[in-house]
Amino acid sequence: MLRRLTRPLRHGALFVFFLAFRALVAVTPRRLALALAAFLGWLAYLVGGRIRDGATRRIGDVLGCDPREAARICRRMYRHFALGFVDLIIFGGWRRRYLPRVVRVEGFEHVERAMAEGRGVVGVTGHFSNWELLGGYVARRLGGIAVLATTAYDENFDRLLVNYRRRLGVRTIYRTEAAAVPLKWLCGGGFLGVLADQDIPSLPGVTVDFLGRPARTPVGPALLARRAGAPIIPMYVVRERDNNYRVVVEAPLPESTSKKVKQAVEEDTATWSAAVARWVRRYPEQWVWVHDRWRLPAAE
Repeated sequence: MLRRLTRPLRHGALFVFFLAFRALVAVTPRRLALALAAFLGWLAYLVGGRIRDGATRRIGDVLGCDPREAARICRRMYRHFALGFVDLIIFGGWRRRYLPRVVRVEGFEHVERAMAEGRGVVGVTGHFSNWELLGGYVARRLGGIAVLATTAYDENFDRLLVNYRRRLGVRTIYRTEAAAVPLKWLCGGGFLGVLADQDIPSLPGVTVDFLGRPARTPVGPALLARRAGAPIIPMYVVRERDNNYRVVVEAPLPESTSKKVKQAVEEDTATWSAAVARWVRRYPEQWVWVHDRWRLPAAE
């Protein structure tokens, strides 16, 4: 009860701290801002408590590494997302025009080819690396995109995040809106970005393999793509050692040939989920292990 009553106060204090931090980052050279971010990531890891311990345990269990290696990956994950958070402030603000300078891209012709055919594109990625900047980069190349999103835990932060996306050329479509909204966007030839690698209880899902374990997975990307006649194109962004980014766009995924819609959707979901799992195995420190991907019972 007390926790529920004090939650607005804690959220309000956190938001005020963020505004002050954002003002500091806005006038700080990127190199120094990233050094500060690295320190904050280390500090967040130290005080991570149960969330840190849960993430470390999942890393060890899923990747099959020893506790020491799991802790190292978890520590680097905290550092990585602190750096990404600062970069979002930097490139989502007045310095957003410099975003292309820190990004190199591979395979973007897959998106351009599909868009040139007048078809919409379902761009599937995960909570991997700096996914918000991935959306901003794609929007800059295409002149604007839309993303499906879930409302943030606090309305102040949600409004702030939507504004960052808007400055980067990204329209936010909430998952709570009617399904006709993203479908209309796709049928009009638009690019729709979807992060669907988390188990969200309120969304319809199926159970598919993810990193060698059954995981309940949203079917939204597969359903939307099938209804709009749009290809699913997997893509991700990875932070490199020099703190610049590499955007990798893969070829459109093959569609299931099953005539049974339920089976086809499940097979398409398994296909794109396998793509995300590949990225996580390759760069485990750049995925959000703090989310318990395997927490819910199997889908019916």
